[in-house]
Amino acid sequence: SPSQNPNPVTKINDILNYVNNLQDLELILNPPYQPTLSLDSTFTS
Repeated sequence: SPSQNPNPVTKINDILNYVNNLQDLELILNPPYQPTLSLDSTFTS
């Protein structure tokens, strides 16, 4: 069936979703900054 054929776009989307999920998980487990510090640096820069 056609659905059995690999679709490069689908594969790319799957990879991007996988990477995004890894990044989200990493941010949750190890936040690189405190939100207040981020806001302060944004306003003062």
